[in-house]
Amino acid sequence: MVSIRDIAKQSGYSISTVSRYINKSGYVSQEAAETISAIIKELDYSPSQIARDLSAGHTRKIGVVVPHVRHTYFTELIKGLLDAALESHYQLLFLPSDYSIEAEKAYLEQLRSNAFDALIFTSRAIDIQTIASYRKYGSIVCLEETDLPELISISVDRKPGYQALFKWIQKHNPQKVALLFSRNSPISPTFRETLSVFEEIFKGVEYVTFGGLMRYEDAGWIFEKLCMQKGLDCIVSNSDDLAVGLLEFYKKAGIEPPLIVSQTSQLSGKLLNIPSIDNYSYQLGTLAFKAAIAKNPYSICLPSKFLIKRK
Repeated sequence: MVSIRDIAKQSGYSISTVSRYINKSGYVSQEAAETISAIIKELDYSPSQIARDLSAGHTRKIGVVVPHVRHTYFTELIKGLLDAALESHYQLLFLPSDYSIEAEKAYLEQLRSNAFDALIFTSRAIDIQTIASYRKYGSIVCLEETDLPELISISVDRKPGYQALFKWIQKHNPQKVALLFSRNSPISPTFRETLSVFEEIFKGVEYVTFGGLMRYEDAGWIFEKLCMQKGLDCIVSNSDDLAVGLLEFYKKAGIEPPLIVSQTSQLSGKLLNIPSIDNYSYQLGTLAFKAAIAKNPYSICLPSKFLIKRK
């Protein structure tokens, strides 16, 4: 690999003169500039971006930790991040985690080693305190509500949407409800918030939960499990695409479907007028990016919205 030292040696000029020419950081005579330029072309030299970043004190790169893109929440989030980044001089580095604590810790270590200027956690498995301990190495944005002052919190308050949705369902007097999740575990903030509001409104109503559900293609296997639930008269899907898939399976089987509602408002659900919740995933993406590059840290919490009439 060609270095500045090689160019200096072959051109006959000092390393400092070559450096000033390459970085345009000081005076270089026309004769020296022409000679150095010719040597650079001859040796096919390209400046090290890593060295430039270290010299400048920033990388203009933002790391984005994403567990997967199988759920519309993350795809819409990424669209928002990309659109916001296009209006800036920053680059986005998408870092897949699949909820691996080891992978998430490795990305925090990359922030520590100046691989990027800021890190955005779209979702996480690692402890929030561990994340906060890396704040001194760069800005960290978490897409969840947190009271830790070291972290930037860009989140959606899901409670208003859940309250309105469950109160609307309550009017139909359900006896048994199925709640569908991506992560069917208390480790998930969405799981905890959903059950908290559900139990607050539906005191004594029986419910079952299922996980590993993210998209239209999951409708087949969960349909079979739902059919085994006796007395099930309401399903709360975690995506409109999945809700549409379930309706199709019930229709094909010639079975009257239970009441099916959803969240993560999508076009598929709008076309079938399925009641849903808008969690503003796209807006979260744009806001998260802007917060990551802001000079003064701040936090934002958007209220979710229940959509009854979609057409």
